[in-house]
Amino acid sequence: MSRTRRDDLPHEQIAAVDLGSNSFHLIVAHRSVDRLHVLDRIRERVALAAGLGKDGTLDDSARRRAIDCLQRIAERLRSIPPCNIRVVGTNTFRKIRDGGAFLREAEAAMGHPIEVLGGAEEARLVYLGVRYDVGSSGQPMLAVDIGGGSTELALGEGPSPSVTESVQAGCVTWTARYFEDGTITHKRLKAAILAAQLELEPVMHRFVGRNNLQVIASSGTPLAIEEIGTESGWTGGGIDRALLDRIQNAVIKAGHADAIDLPGLSNSRRPVLAGGLAILRAVFEAIGTDLMRTSRCSLREGVLVDMLGRIAGDDRRERSVQDLADHTRIDHAQSERVATTANQLFAAVAQGWKLNDQAREFLRWGAILHEVGLTISHTDYHRHGAYIVGHADLPGFSRTDQEKLAAIIRLHRKRISNNRIPNHDPATRDMIRDVALLLRLSVQLHRSRTDGGLSQLQPEAIRNGLRLHLNHQEVQANPLTMGDLHVESRHWERMGRVLDLSVNRAQQSVP
Repeated sequence: MSRTRRDDLPHEQIAAVDLGSNSFHLIVAHRSVDRLHVLDRIRERVALAAGLGKDGTLDDSARRRAIDCLQRIAERLRSIPPCNIRVVGTNTFRKIRDGGAFLREAEAAMGHPIEVLGGAEEARLVYLGVRYDVGSSGQPMLAVDIGGGSTELALGEGPSPSVTESVQAGCVTWTARYFEDGTITHKRLKAAILAAQLELEPVMHRFVGRNNLQVIASSGTPLAIEEIGTESGWTGGGIDRALLDRIQNAVIKAGHADAIDLPGLSNSRRPVLAGGLAILRAVFEAIGTDLMRTSRCSLREGVLVDMLGRIAGDDRRERSVQDLADHTRIDHAQSERVATTANQLFAAVAQGWKLNDQAREFLRWGAILHEVGLTISHTDYHRHGAYIVGHADLPGFSRTDQEKLAAIIRLHRKRISNNRIPNHDPATRDMIRDVALLLRLSVQLHRSRTDGGLSQLQPEAIRNGLRLHLNHQEVQANPLTMGDLHVESRHWERMGRVLDLSVNRAQQSVP
């Protein structure tokens, strides 16, 4: 484990943990208005992807390495408020198939939830980190991040990318596929380069043909190759084709990963150098560039930049929700009615139900998007909506958070049961249940799609539930809605919550 550190005020610290397919990284920074002042870094090679079988199972050795590392990182995070910490998992976390068992074990070791990123979101965050490092020059920038299990590409001209892609080629997986026994030959390296080009081919049309394009490479492989070039006197900075030729010849001459002896090459990078080199060479050919600059900032710095945006009130998730709502032409007036009532109900029960600001956000997003499935069909539109939200490209959302929001939308109408809640930790499952119940109730209270109905309700938190104080005249005028509420109260009971309906004038429960 390598680290640098200086002391600062704990309450002003923010932290990002990047659980990559090759290495786990922690970065701790002091936050100011628009800059990050790095206080601490931890990096440890875990080689998680090397322990992933073809069936998606993780072997015991890789699991143990990961958990041990996470426990060490958790020690450093103890002094930082949980709200100032984000932990993200990348390609290998996306591929593990064990019903969430490893994810829950990893979260327990960390003491923090882990957001599993989709490939496009990972690429977006990489771009934010690289752009933060190199600044804005007014010319288009392509950020290329070669990780352990995948390669992310993101193109843009401003603070956010306009194009993001992720391809399934990483230095760990490519090494395991083409140099499994460590042997390196010209034939093997050529095959690895060609295979990487084939992975890149379907998406590269989105990135080529740009005038004045600056290409910035980040993460371990490009930085290692640049370091080798600098220490060997082969480059004055950056990566060009001549440098790649020299290193390619050197690794072929070595013949085996263990025999590679190049200045500036670390012991941890040596085993996966050949796989990473093949991918980098393929990227050069696919883009048609002659030079790449490098950046030491990448995903983890991008997570911090994204956190600063959220703190400042610029949350990319909010724009994604609104963009999806606009694209599917939902009834904004109805969504606003539901959202307003949902917020009123939330305020009544938040303390008693131990619902935090994150739950409030999910409730609002669910209220805005609950009818998004109507763009497909009214029949089972909650199912259609859940699918759209769960699979759409929503910048700012991790795959984990999209799954939560999709579940809330799926559960907002018709039958609700615990076996339809995703397999998260108990606290997250309870949050999804409670937010879904509040959304269901809000939707039913506005079934008429007007501003009338049961408008004078007064919500009150009760033991393990919610009491609605209703106006007697409105109750008499809305028998259909009242019938829905009686049915809903039985759904709440089945989910372990109480929905009590009380009429103010009669001072008695509605029969």
